[in-house]
Parts: sequence; structure tokens; C-alpha cells
Amino acid sequence: MQLDPAGRYASGRELFDAIKNIRSLDADWNRYQRREWAGRILCTLLVAGGLCLVVGGQFLKKTEMDQAYQRSVQRTRELIENYQFDEAERELDQAFELYPDKIDAYVEKALAEYTSGNYETAIETALGYINQLGTVRSEHEMQELGDLYYILGNSYFECGQFDNGNNSFKKALDYNEKKNSLFYRDYAILLAKSGNIEEAEKQLEQAAAMNLSNDAILIAEAEILFSKGDYDSAIQLFQDAFRASGELSEKLRVVSLCDQAYVAKGREGVDDHIRFLENAVSTLGNTATVQVKELLAQAYLRKTSGEENQEDQERFQEYYWKAVDIYQSIYDGGYATANTLLNLGIIYESVDEYEKAGDIFEEYIERYPNHYQGYMYLAFLEAMVQQTKPNQSRDYQSMNRYYEKAMELYQAAGDQGDQNMEQLTRLIQDAKAQGWLD
Repeated sequence: MQLDPAGRYASGRELFDAIKNIRSLDADWNRYQRREWAGRILCTLLVAGGLCLVVGGQFLKKTEMDQAYQRSVQRTRELIENYQFDEAERELDQAFELYPDKIDAYVEKALAEYTSGNYETAIETALGYINQLGTVRSEHEMQELGDLYYILGNSYFECGQFDNGNNSFKKALDYNEKKNSLFYRDYAILLAKSGNIEEAEKQLEQAAAMNLSNDAILIAEAEILFSKGDYDSAIQLFQDAFRASGELSEKLRVVSLCDQAYVAKGREGVDDHIRFLENAVSTLGNTATVQVKELLAQAYLRKTSGEENQEDQERFQEYYWKAVDIYQSIYDGGYATANTLLNLGIIYESVDEYEKAGDIFEEYIERYPNHYQGYMYLAFLEAMVQQTKPNQSRDYQSMNRYYEKAMELYQAAGDQGDQNMEQLTRLIQDAKAQGWLD
């Protein structure tokens, strides 16, 4: 709007452009725009920085959790190697709280249960993880899975389930990326025990080719000789392996396998059997497990069978009480298993300590209310008690009640072929035939 035509817009187009860009010509507007853009850039940087802090914090937290998890797993293994199972369980609880689904803690849990002699529980733990396993995602998981199958195979072996053990060892070897020679050695032991001696020898050759130690090889060689029926040679090699081995776990395994060889040999070697186990318990000292002590107690009981003359009857009582002392010490230490309780009760009954025997069987029933064995042995005990009374004072009603409860649980469990239950049934039938029971 100039008076001088030269200062006016030459065309409508120039006027339109000027009107469109009028704000850019305003200094205040330009300053406002610069502040607006600076604010946007600052907000963007703050958001990005916050995201970095969140992601970084999560990464740091995960790193700390991973490190804590691995410390718990490593600490658990050390405690297992020292047979400190209660402390190991507490460490495992911490590991499971951090990562409930990672395989490492399951391996250590199964190992702790196997090493402590809870073979059936170890099987449940291993299968519990394997059955819910998805895709194996890393080499580490493959190796851990191989370890888990290895523990499962050995647990099946201890339970006498050789077919399941065979399948587990095959899986362990499939995942054995570390090429652990003990996998092949222990597989050889299982194969020998199940009668497949030729394949056992092949697996042992594979283990030996991987520089397995001589004392570890001796154990498998002894088991192969045992399976061939050469008990004396097997026992000698087992004893050599026991002396040579520097690892506690290997010594304990030798004791178990050598015990089986002595049992197979029969009463002929029972005195040597007892000396071997007494030496093992003495050598192992505080590290002698409940299982080793129970083997010695059972050897004492084997010594008592077949003793007939008066002198032998006195020794009969001596060895019974030695067995009682072992089982009682296990019981007092809080380590009594189901078998421990039953054996202790049976021994007390054998030395006429009927009240103590009854207390033990009652405790068994309290701990294992769905097991028929407690009621079955209470019925046998009641039969023994009644036989100490004059005929006119005998009352077999309690025995019959225990028998009926035992039979109910026995049939519910689907158990068949227990000779003790068959014997108890005959006793009940005799009592009814003689008029003691209706």
C-alpha cells in the first residue's frame, strides 16, 4: 500500500506470497519458533534418555539376576559334593525364585536327590522338567539336558528299571557334547547289570579311549565280571577301586555295587561282607551316608540267618543288636526313610521288643498313611504278642483289623505278589479255622 508505484507489489502473486510468509518476517515470531523447536528437541532427547535408562536398568537387573542364579547353582553343586543336602536345598530355593523354568537348577535338584539316595524322587524331578520341555535353544541347554538324562539313567539303575535306564543313557549320550567319559562308563555298568555284557564292554572301551581314570574303569570291569558270575574276582576289583578312588561319590558307588556282589555270593562270604562294610563305614567316617550304614545293618541281619546251636544263638542276638544300633542312630538323626522305619520295627520285634516295634510301625503309618506295609507288620506283631499268652487269653481281633486295613490298601495300590501279605492271609485263615476269629 505504497504511494509510490515502485514500492508496490508488481503482481497479485507477489502479494499472495507476501501474505503467506508474513509470520516469517516477524522477528518475535521467529524467536518463538526457535524456542518451540528447541523444546521439542529437548523433549525428544529426554524421552530417548529415559528409554535408555529403562532398558539399561532392565539389562543391569537381568545381568544381576543371571549372576545370582549361577552363584546359587554353583554353590549348590559344592554343597552336594560335600553331602550337605539341607543347605543345598536352601540354595536351590533361591535359584528357583529367580528363574523357575531354567534347566540348571533342575539338574542340581535331581543330582542332590540321586546323591542322597532318593532315587524315585530324582526320577520325578528329571521327568518333571523333561516332560514340559520345549525346544532346546542353546548349546548350554543341550549339555545340561544331557546331564539330566545321565542322572535319570543312574536313578533308574538304582531302582532296577534297566529298560528305562537304557533309554535315558542313550538320550544322555545324544546330548553329550562335552564327551563326558563317565556317561559311557555308567552306561556300561547298567548294560552289564541288565545282562548285555557284549555291549557293556564296547561302551567301556569307548570310555577308556577318552582317558577315563583307571579306578573308574575298575568299577565297570568289576560289574562286568559280576554279571558273568565271577563274584570273587568282581569283589576283588571293587575293593581295589574303593581304595584307589579319591572321589567320595565313586567310593560310595563302589560300596553299593560290591555289596550286591557279596549278597549274590550268598552266606559263604557273609563275614568278609561285614568286614568290607565295617571298613567302608570307618574309612568314610562322617561322610558315610545313611545308605552305606543301612547296608552294614542288613549284612548283620544276614549273618543271623541259619544260626542254630546255642553259641550261634548268642551271636544271633549280638548281630541283631548291632543292626538295631545302626537303624536307631539313623532314626535319631532324623534321616529315617520308609525302609528304615520298617527294618527297625522288624528288628525290634525279632528281639522281643514288642512295644518299641509297635511304636515304630505306628509312626510309619502316620508318615505313610496310604502304604499297606505298616498295617501288615502291625498284624504280624499282634500275632507274635498273642502267641506269648495262654490260649484262653488270646484275642486276635486287633490282628484281624490290621489285616483288613492292610488288604484294603494293598488292593487299592494294585500290588500283587507280596509274599508277606500272602503269609499274613494264611495266618488269618488259620486263626479262623481254629476258632480264634469268626
